[in-house]
Amino acid sequence: MFSLLHQLDVVLARDPGDYRILRAAEESGGQPIKSTIEDAKRAAAEFAVNKYVSNNMVVGLGTGSTAKYAVEHIAKLINDKTLTNIIGVPTSRGTEELARRLGIPLRDLNSLTKSNPNGYPIDVAIDGADAVDCCMNLIKGGGAALLREKMIEKAAEIFICIVDRSKLVRYFGGSTGAVPLPVEITQFSHEHVMRVIRRVLRHRSCTVSQRFETDGTTPVVTDNGNYIADVRFHGAQLLVPRGAAAELEPITGVVEHGLFCGMAKVVVVAETDGSVREITTPAPGPHALNY
Repeated sequence: MFSLLHQLDVVLARDPGDYRILRAAEESGGQPIKSTIEDAKRAAAEFAVNKYVSNNMVVGLGTGSTAKYAVEHIAKLINDKTLTNIIGVPTSRGTEELARRLGIPLRDLNSLTKSNPNGYPIDVAIDGADAVDCCMNLIKGGGAALLREKMIEKAAEIFICIVDRSKLVRYFGGSTGAVPLPVEITQFSHEHVMRVIRRVLRHRSCTVSQRFETDGTTPVVTDNGNYIADVRFHGAQLLVPRGAAAELEPITGVVEHGLFCGMAKVVVVAETDGSVREITTPAPGPHALNY
């Protein structure tokens, strides 16, 4: 099995179903074709659904601009009878509304009283990420759905992460433009909770700020009625994300953090030229990776 380091330079030539962009590339003599980033996201989502979702499955339905294409494709396959007996488990109210509108039968974790033969209530979950490091750790929560996403994706036997090429990084943090780490915190005494986060992470050269809506004054409130604090690692590289996760988890008032460490079994990467790559094995470390 290739390491992530080698797989970053491998374009898979498999076509699990109606994988339109790769097929078009094959018909053009194998030359890459230009595609918008939305086309690439859609291609990655359809690739993941076609390869990893089959009849009689319980499927975790992700949240975000890439995951919505997976939800739409699952609905298409259900409606044209290609997929049968599919149950969706949405990771947010927005995804729930989309899935219901598209006709996907839905359940929640409470009602999944039976597990598959390997002991998991969900067979596969497909979702996006804000950033993916070279060890296949993820930062999620840009859409403020991190708690439900983590609960559902931990309950899945296989979690497939689908992203576009821009989400791949060697490591988290280390620059002012790096993706922030979302932390879901209680509304009660939220300023105190953020002060505690700053103190606990002070050795990591980070800032902590509350997330607001686009008007700049209305706090972002999650589906669970909590606030979001964004942690930005400006000066330090987060080479061992599990360490930061372990520091955040004991803080009273922290409901959940957006570090998804070791959870993704496969990362499907969409390129702007229409190609798709699968990453299944982490690289040995950030310094081994050469983009």
